[in-house]
Amino acid sequence: MKTRARRIAVNAMLLALLIIFTLLMNIPIFIIATAVLPLIVLTVACQVEGWFTSIVMAFAFGVLSFIGSFISPSPLAPVFQNPLVSLVPRLLIGVLGLCVYKLILFITVKLENKDYKVNKRVAMIVASGLGGAFSVMFNTLFVLSSMWILFGGDTVAGTSITIEFITGLVSINFVIELLGTAFITPPIVWSLNRYLESTRKIPLTTEEIEVLDSCDSVEMHSLTGVSDSDNLDCCKMTIVKEDIVQ
Repeated sequence: MKTRARRIAVNAMLLALLIIFTLLMNIPIFIIATAVLPLIVLTVACQVEGWFTSIVMAFAFGVLSFIGSFISPSPLAPVFQNPLVSLVPRLLIGVLGLCVYKLILFITVKLENKDYKVNKRVAMIVASGLGGAFSVMFNTLFVLSSMWILFGGDTVAGTSITIEFITGLVSINFVIELLGTAFITPPIVWSLNRYLESTRKIPLTTEEIEVLDSCDSVEMHSLTGVSDSDNLDCCKMTIVKEDIVQ
């Protein structure tokens, strides 16, 4: 399977998980889970696949939150039926969370250029964890701010949107989402990146394949570091027709 097909498969898997977790969030038995599971999926998708995917997944999260508010028994469901509460904040967290992740990675590269010893694995884990944590903070900030601006002081479906009510939401939901996203996201991002890198193929031109075919065992050993003739045959067999650049 080509790299592009693998990335499409990964995106499809992440989108399916986002749909499932967002809809489960609106079912009574799962209501206590808050938004931690879809936030983890969104953060992973953004950090693994980049800007375009972050926008698409964030938009999907917002649309699913909007749709789910019509089937949710939560007293806040009418609040999320307003797109300014359910959709717009989701769009922002995908991009801003990815910005934090990219910024931390950029800083580590700069440190490496100045001869500082930086462990790349640790740097990626820290960047991923902080990117996830900031995504949760942005989500909480934008959702509750828009909720207060639009409904502050009003009573919606029997629930008074007061400062005390919003503070209560922060004290419960925010802690669960922050810790869950910050600690679960990094190992998933690391594993997916390793998988995608290990399956990436470097295309060879027709001329390069002809050069390899014309090499004897000594020349092939110098090119590949493989001396065994059976292994050389295996090396050639890995060059499949789909890798040839016409």
